[in-house]
Amino acid sequence: MKITNSDNETVLSDAGVKANTKVYTHTTLKSGSNVFHVEFTPNADYRPSEYSLLSSYDTVTFDFTVNYNVKGRTVIYAAPEGRSTGSGTNSDPVDIYTAVKSAAPGRTILLKGGTYALDKTVIVERGVNGTADAKIYMIADPEAATRPVLDFQGRCAGMILAGDYWYFQGFDVTRSANAQKGIQVSGSYNTVDNVMTYKNGNTGLQI
Repeated sequence: MKITNSDNETVLSDAGVKANTKVYTHTTLKSGSNVFHVEFTPNADYRPSEYSLLSSYDTVTFDFTVNYNVKGRTVIYAAPEGRSTGSGTNSDPVDIYTAVKSAAPGRTILLKGGTYALDKTVIVERGVNGTADAKIYMIADPEAATRPVLDFQGRCAGMILAGDYWYFQGFDVTRSANAQKGIQVSGSYNTVDNVMTYKNGNTGLQI
């Protein structure tokens, strides 16, 4: 099997495929529709069963489209079980790292309730800024039954906020690594509202 993207770049080449199994690969999606072209040639020795053959062993080609709309959303949902490939909707949330990467002025990241078992620092890079009129919000989902808890499991620093005009609200940050801060705010014009920090390896909140 071979897969190419709309720029005729090879995404997957000479991949073997077994019946009733999934094949995984990595690629970079553009915002909007991403069209992929697939070529598949059945193995000439393949038999669906001991006494049957495929109707054709010729190469089959088809296109399929993947829509990636996270960057176009005003509200993005993140969840403990969120995936980097999620669409960012309430029913198909992304992970918190993907949500932060999608940040833009006026965007709201809603954290669904529950414990986020994290092993990497959540970093808002310098230059990833909101504006005075269009802040970037990372807040607890108001419909969640429990608070979001960002648990860094003693593995790393917690959150580093180097951007400007962010608004954090309604979640917990706990168990950053030994000697590592829970939250470090180094950007300007940021708000930290009703955020609880506890059992961290160093200062819970440093500005």
